[in-house]
Formats: sequence, structure tokens, C-alpha cells
Amino acid sequence: LTAAAAAKAGFEVQTQPYTICQVHILDRNGTIVPALGDVRVRQAMNYAIDRKAVAAALYGDKGIPNWQSSLPGADSWSDTLVNYYPYDPEKAKKLLAEAGYANGVTIPMIAYNLQPGETDAAAAIVSEWSKVGITSPITIPVSFGDFAGKYKQMPTMMFFYGVLPMYIMGS
Repeated sequence: LTAAAAAKAGFEVQTQPYTICQVHILDRNGTIVPALGDVRVRQAMNYAIDRKAVAAALYGDKGIPNWQSSLPGADSWSDTLVNYYPYDPEKAKKLLAEAGYANGVTIPMIAYNLQPGETDAAAAIVSEWSKVGITSPITIPVSFGDFAGKYKQMPTMMFFYGVLPMYIMGS
């Protein structure tokens, strides 16, 4: 990581959380992938993710596992959502089986590096899902135009949100 190399070279490293990495479920009604219309499948997708391991793999000690679209200290942060979906692959498998997908389900994802690292994050999430029987082929568009033309046809999408105040992000 760049921060580790800078610290090793003697620089003082200061960090500020900048982005939130999320999977958007665009097909909650199950129009494209019928399984997504079942809340148990969507819950299984959440229980299948070891957020601590994914954050560490992607960002080292700078990554913060999160269960919401906010960061600690922000007005929209809720302490009640911390660890809302704890990592529980057995529960994920059980929910998939109850929903009729004991033999697995395929849920495609689109990931475009609008911000660096989105495709890496998508691969990490897909790897987690695969452990419980969710196969998720990733479509990686070659341009923003390609992305804009495809994302509405996809049931899930990897997306990063910048969460710094606008006056900082706009600088």
C-alpha cells in the first residue's frame, strides 16, 4: 500500500475515510434474476461477506468494515447498524436452501472502475459469495458509455461512493 511505503520512507501519514464500497442490488423484484425477489437470498448475500477480511484484503489496516452507507461521525451513521449482518456463511447457506437454492444460484454483477479499485472489490465480494453457492460472473465495461448501456440490464452492481464533504471532494 502507498501509505505503508510512505511511512516506511519517514513521511507522516494521515488518512481520512474517503469511499464506501457497496454492492447495489438493482433487481430487488427478481425481474432479471428471480432469486433476488426473495428477501432470504438478499440476506444470504449479506451474511456471506466477511467484511473484515475484505476490508483488510483491499485496504490493509486502513480499511473499515461497514454495514451501511455512512461513516462513523456522519449525521447519517447509526450505531444500531454496526455488524447488522455478521459474517455467517452457514446462515447464508441455510437461507439459500430455504429459498429453494440449496444447489446454488447465479447472480451476475457489473463493475466499472469509475473510481480505482471497484473491479478488485467486486472480485473480493464474488469470492465471498462463491463460498456459499452464489456464482456471480462480473461484467467489466470497457468505457463509461459501455457501462451506461449495460448496467440497467444487470441485477447487481459494484459501486464506490465518495463520502467526504463536498467542499473537500470538489477541491
